[in-house]
Amino acid sequence: MFHSEEKRKVSYLAEEFNMTKATISDSIKVLAQKRMISKKSEMHDTRSYVIYLTSK
Repeated sequence: MFHSEEKRKVSYLAEEFNMTKATISDSIKVLAQKRMISKKSEMHDTRSYVIYLTSK
């Protein structure tokens, strides 16, 4: 919630937690399905997105 957008991306989280991007992506998918987070695509690359916490 308080981190910069750069630190709310799959690549950064994978490196920070020493996990693969695929593992982080799977976790993000589950959290998004539970509506605990939302994702906003980047303008310059639609494959990349920033993660935001929801009020839930």
